[in-house]
Amino acid sequence: MSLLRRIGALVGASFATAALVLSLTGCSQTIAMQAAPNADDPQCAAMMAQLNKTGSYDTIAGLPRVWTDAQSTAAWGSKAEILMACGVEVPMASTTPCQTIAGIDWLVDSTDKDHYRVTTFGREPAVQLFISSRTDGLSPTEVLDRFAKPMLGSRVLATCTERPTS
Repeated sequence: MSLLRRIGALVGASFATAALVLSLTGCSQTIAMQAAPNADDPQCAAMMAQLNKTGSYDTIAGLPRVWTDAQSTAAWGSKAEILMACGVEVPMASTTPCQTIAGIDWLVDSTDKDHYRVTTFGREPAVQLFISSRTDGLSPTEVLDRFAKPMLGSRVLATCTERPTS
């Protein structure tokens, strides 16, 4: 085979490979999100590194991880059933119910019929998740339990307290 034909075959193979890669990536989904005000906190970077470890968080509650387009964010599910942002404003005193799951305190806001909004309480940087309440079999407790390990490195400023009973 002449040099010209070998180059032509090589270029053709390269284009075929590029077309295959583009066709595969063309199907991937990217979730548009906005970075939180403190997304550049080094602890957010550490948490994202933990979430990005190969295989560790590829799925949560059976939902595959999908790409996001903002710093310190992550999402799971073809319909973005779980959204996560690190670096949101740190909530302190709150009337929202506070629950401790796997050593992490979370404010659990269930006032929206479509999703739970849960935010770490008394931790810096704060992390907020939106978890679909309309997805069968999706347990917010299971999701929050999975986030405990990457959250343990954040600074503790306060903890949940018992609510007084009337």
